[in-house]
Amino acid sequence: MKATPDDLLNAIRDLGQGELAEHHILRHMGISHGQFCQLRKILVEACRLIVTHPNRRAHYLITATTAQDTKSNINNTRG
Repeated sequence: MKATPDDLLNAIRDLGQGELAEHHILRHMGISHGQFCQLRKILVEACRLIVTHPNRRAHYLITATTAQDTKSNINNTRG
């Protein structure tokens, strides 16, 4: 099964956002580390996911569930 960026968002949402170990996400989705990195990059570049690393642990925050939400959020911050 080929995973999509939306699949990654759903997995992060299912696991509770916040501080998540990468291996939990990989196991939950059944994907490789390389696939995970590609999907995460797509979402971060589209401003749909924020990843921070306080205390060297990854924290994930979903900012928009769809591309349309992202456009809406950007327009609201500019207005």
